[in-house]
Amino acid sequence: MAADGVIIALDVGATGIKTVTAEVSGDHIALRGVTSAATLPRESDGCSYVDIARIVGELTACVRSLENWRILSAGIDTFGNGYGFLDGQGELIALPYDYRDGRVGGILEDVHRHFTDRQLYDLVGNFPFRSRGLFHLYKDVLDQTDNIRRGSVMLPLPNLIEYLLTGNMLSERTICSVLYMLDSRGEDWNAEAFERLGIPMDFLLPVTEPGRRAGMIRFSVPEDVRRRNIPLINVIGHDTESALITVPSMNEKHLFACLGTSFIFGTRPDHPVITDRSFAARFKNMRGAFGKYSLCKDFPGFWLLEQCMEEWRAPGSDLTYDQVSGMARSVKDNETWLNLNDERFRIYGNIFEKVRSFCEETGQTFPQDPAHMAACLFESYCLFIRWNAQCLGGITGERFEVLDAFNGGVRNSVLMQMLSDCLQMKVMTHGRNASACGNILMQYAVLTGKRHPAQLEKAAEDLSEPRMYRPDPAMAGFWNRRYEQYAGRVMPSFPAGGNHAG
Repeated sequence: MAADGVIIALDVGATGIKTVTAEVSGDHIALRGVTSAATLPRESDGCSYVDIARIVGELTACVRSLENWRILSAGIDTFGNGYGFLDGQGELIALPYDYRDGRVGGILEDVHRHFTDRQLYDLVGNFPFRSRGLFHLYKDVLDQTDNIRRGSVMLPLPNLIEYLLTGNMLSERTICSVLYMLDSRGEDWNAEAFERLGIPMDFLLPVTEPGRRAGMIRFSVPEDVRRRNIPLINVIGHDTESALITVPSMNEKHLFACLGTSFIFGTRPDHPVITDRSFAARFKNMRGAFGKYSLCKDFPGFWLLEQCMEEWRAPGSDLTYDQVSGMARSVKDNETWLNLNDERFRIYGNIFEKVRSFCEETGQTFPQDPAHMAACLFESYCLFIRWNAQCLGGITGERFEVLDAFNGGVRNSVLMQMLSDCLQMKVMTHGRNASACGNILMQYAVLTGKRHPAQLEKAAEDLSEPRMYRPDPAMAGFWNRRYEQYAGRVMPSFPAGGNHAG
């Protein structure tokens, strides 16, 4: 049993940081408070870097806000990219590059000198995207940066922050997996990929499982924080995999969707799935905790809506997300949809021009007003997920029964009901701070010794605020017609085989 006190989760996203606290009292655990702070990359010499000082500053602020509480532990999870190098004296050589930094713009052309996309997929279990950590590391090699010339140890982003706070070094499995640096089973560093790309391996540490004490917070923070003697626990480093442990009962008949700046959609098989179908549909295999895997893909999510909101919010405008959601629900004559796989939607720029060019190429009408643009986006989210659910049915042979949804997007009840109606299945939401809740749950497991998923179900339910959405049978015809139009007009072809609904 854990002593009474509070647990701190630092959840570092690509565009924001959340500090979430939970109060532990005997066998009971409950969320206590949430603070959010936007964070932008640090710009220097034309490059974009992760703002480590801002991240540590948010942790410091949280600790100071709890001056009258006993802090049992803290943990750090991050978005799935970024790493830093230490020199021979243990000093950080340079800030980690932001994953969208333009230096990797043409990196896949260089990678293709060594691998085809399919060869790389077979080797690492993932479809190559230029922003992944493996390709940033390859760029370091090509440019012979200080990281390569002077580097002694490479640490993934959450483990780098842990080191800066404790002085102890770890390379946690889930974050190494999402960096594309492990073998296809997520067991160890991918020696063949490193060798063929000419990346040295002498700066790599052994890969470790999450759920161990990383050390005491005694560096990189002010003296008053050091005096608190706070243990830092090495949690599930990858934020998506952290979110997924908040549903310990999730199995192969469940779909999941982490809904934030990007959407991450998939299912949870017991083994990696590397086939012609999974490759064609661009699904990747991520290693999770407790020996699980995620067969999933990520694509632009609320980042697209936020870019639209920036344009719609004229000076003095008080347009809200709730109003935009209401617009999306009210439009019944939308006939414009997006393929969210399209690379143009992954790049920041004039969102309306990107949508306009896509419409021209696919013979669709550009949405002329905010209501129709909102309907286009919301319906595209739902239909794209349904198309990919159909793909997953063909890949795995499963007949899915429920979609588990996580993180900030679950606050949008309009989108949740649309998803349920479109998929014609139940949608269960598990809290808008699921990544942080998974962070807390892993700390709780270490503090209490309850390390088996079945032992964590009660604590997970206390933290996750579950809510069920059920499909409206009257909407089935509407969405079936929409899907037939979407798949035929926008997507390259109908996915082969499989059922998407239970």
